[in-house]
Amino acid sequence: MSKANTAQFFESVKAHGFVRRSAVYRWMWTNYDDLSELLKEARPSWIVIARELNGIGLRDARGRDLASDNIRRVWLRVSRDLEKERQAARAQQRPAEPATSAREEPKRFNPSRLPANYRPDVEIKPQPSVPATSGPYQVPASIDVSEVPEFYTRKDGTVVHRTQEQRERIAQQRAGFEKETRHIDRYILTQKAK
Repeated sequence: MSKANTAQFFESVKAHGFVRRSAVYRWMWTNYDDLSELLKEARPSWIVIARELNGIGLRDARGRDLASDNIRRVWLRVSRDLEKERQAARAQQRPAEPATSAREEPKRFNPSRLPANYRPDVEIKPQPSVPATSGPYQVPASIDVSEVPEFYTRKDGTVVHRTQEQRERIAQQRAGFEKETRHIDRYILTQKAK
């Protein structure tokens, strides 16, 4: 095939590139920008657009007059196809993103899959040491308990934690309930014996 024949071949194929599309589709594709401006500004009815397209001699694939619903569907198809083509062109112009993008999901952390000797790369800060105390609720002498609401001083001078007093009160109430329960049990037993 000579260069002249090859050029003629490509021209012929380009001229018939829209063979699978109707004349209305090809016309809307060619005049897309002007038609989209008209639709944004004037917002005409599809019936009016169909009448005007019939007036300039456009027909459907069977040679009949164009219907407004068909015109609307063709317009949506042309808009969709043209937008896809423009997005593809923009994607080709844009530089390729690096293989690792910031949008990737982080890898799931599965502790059961870690080696037994695994240690995280985290700096562990030492906690300040608290002086040892003699009892569970004893306060070190270096701490001023008058400023700490959890501690208070009893009348006898002992410093007590708030929860310690609550535990003592609960123990006293429990002892009282047990004493009362024994008293009631004795009363019931004496009543049955009579």
